[in-house]
Amino acid sequence: VEGQRLALESALSGEALGAHDVGYCCQHGLGMEKDEVKAVGWYRNAAEQGFAVAQNSLGVCCLDGFGMEKDSAQAVVWFRKAADQGLAIAQNQLGWCCEDGIGMEKNEAQAVSWYRRAAEQGLASAQFILGKCCENGTWMEKAEGEAVEWYRKAAQQGLAVAEYQLGVCYQTGRGVEAVAVQAVRWFRRAAERGLAAAQYQLGLCCRDGIGVEKDEAEAVEWFWRAGEHGSAATQHDLDACLFNHETQMEMQAQEKEAAKYRRAAEQGVSIAQYKFGLCFQDGVGVEKDEARAVMWYRRAAEQSLPLAQHRLGWCYANGSAVEKNDALAVSWYRKAAELGHAPAQYDLGVCIEEGRGVAKNEEQAAMWYRRAAKQGLATAQYQLGVWYHNAKGIKKKNSHAVRWWRKAAQQGLAIAQHQVGVFCQQGTSTKKDEAEAVEWYRKAAEQGLVIAQYDLGLCYDSGRGTKKDEAQAVRWYRKAGEQGHVAAQHKLAQCYHHGKGTVKDEVEAVKWYRKAANQGSLAAMATLGECYQHGTGMGKKDERRAVNLYRSAAKGKKGLHKAQYLLGECFQNGTGVKKNEAKAVTWYQRAANRGNVHAQHQLGVCLENGIGVKEDKKRAATWYGKAAKKGLKKAKEALLLLQQQQQQQRRRRRRQQQ
Repeated sequence: VEGQRLALESALSGEALGAHDVGYCCQHGLGMEKDEVKAVGWYRNAAEQGFAVAQNSLGVCCLDGFGMEKDSAQAVVWFRKAADQGLAIAQNQLGWCCEDGIGMEKNEAQAVSWYRRAAEQGLASAQFILGKCCENGTWMEKAEGEAVEWYRKAAQQGLAVAEYQLGVCYQTGRGVEAVAVQAVRWFRRAAERGLAAAQYQLGLCCRDGIGVEKDEAEAVEWFWRAGEHGSAATQHDLDACLFNHETQMEMQAQEKEAAKYRRAAEQGVSIAQYKFGLCFQDGVGVEKDEARAVMWYRRAAEQSLPLAQHRLGWCYANGSAVEKNDALAVSWYRKAAELGHAPAQYDLGVCIEEGRGVAKNEEQAAMWYRRAAKQGLATAQYQLGVWYHNAKGIKKKNSHAVRWWRKAAQQGLAIAQHQVGVFCQQGTSTKKDEAEAVEWYRKAAEQGLVIAQYDLGLCYDSGRGTKKDEAQAVRWYRKAGEQGHVAAQHKLAQCYHHGKGTVKDEVEAVKWYRKAANQGSLAAMATLGECYQHGTGMGKKDERRAVNLYRSAAKGKKGLHKAQYLLGECFQNGTGVKKNEAKAVTWYQRAANRGNVHAQHQLGVCLENGIGVKEDKKRAATWYGKAAKKGLKKAKEALLLLQQQQQQQRRRRRRQQQ
């Protein structure tokens, strides 16, 4: 409070530093009521005096719409003023604007220049970005050795994503000699800061004894933590470890680990308090006790440990051993997010997007997603891509969407892998490459993503992007169908029905048609109805049940025209229902209007012969014509015969008149 009083006195006397500090307190509600509009006023006061930090803060407000209308062009003006004075964080912001074309024309060469200036001043985030540019040859000549040095500089400042990337370099030998021990060292540092990708890699190293003594119990712990971020690959490896007998035995050693955490936690070591809380949360080495877990998370959180703050927020969000309280969840997420914890930044973005515990604000949600994404959090990268694609909270830019999805996909996020595959297959904002699409579908499908399994099946079925292989198509349709994907179930049924890619098996076909029909597939209902009508795959006919299925598939505005036609046939012939030619015509008409060629022909037959409707040969000719144009042979023949009959009638009338 005393600090805020002094800042206010300084501001009122006209000092730029004081004005900026008051603005910061107003923006964040520190010692005074939160008021972003007033904050902007104080930032502007200091910025116009040439104070670089205030110029940058004002730029952020312009960019994110804090306390004012969003204005990215004006944000660039203020970032440039601060950057020209040598403020590293503003130089980094300006680099980002140049890279993405925000508030200015896109200029990737200038982006690299600004990132380099900020990096050379020691800004960790800029050092990491510059490292990525060097490693990948993005907008500059590829230089893997230089990339390693920039990663190292950022990692030494504790930037988790840089620690992880440096570990990858040591693991793969990119730009530096491959040294597994060093890779593990950096993975561990990033993992302890909560980076899921690092936790997963560290789990692999512990499981396989690469760069570290083999320890499957520790592998389980790291897979478990990484699995909290939703990685299917992580969950797979975790399951494999948990069901391994040797691992089950070694997990007994975690009781000793829990005891170590207890000793350190009771001495006030925040990371130990957090880990001891995890032990109680998961019942690892101690009896499961979520209330005690929350107690230890709180102690660590109060020492400003981001991991614990985020976990405590999660407890409030989910009502884990505390009363569910979205506002408190947001409060703890925000504390961790402002300390740079990427998972907390993402979860805070979700809360702001949905208006849970805080006012709904898509621009602010996008800002937090972007911050988490830039730190390498795959789920945030995917979400940011979705927002660019859907123009939610930010301007629609499919090229940006693809770029963020690729980043998430390269980290193994299945849903992002599938999305990149879709865009590669369609050629949307990226080069059309059906073979690459297949590879992305495969990566996602192997992680169990059902839509990717189905799309991969379609590729094998049609030969798009890969050699046509109907057996492989059946394999992937089955995997997706077993997870309940209705279109895959219908496709699999068709394969069994026609012996496509597998041995013909009508009983199996009926089983899968029924599964798809039970989930609402109109096409499956219609075909299943045909199976009941003709006794296909079930030994005996059941025409009444067939009619019921046709009705279900035919009704409503979205009714299936094939089912409408089949229902018309049943009414015309009295199959499974009392014969009613007028109702038959009604259903033929509905199907014909929807473009069903067989219904168009049959409607022509009814109109020509007065079946269930008043005879009208002119209308009959019209419907025969529609079906004939689509290539139906019997419609062409019927039309020709009708035209010949009409010509003969005209000749007879002329002779009679003579």
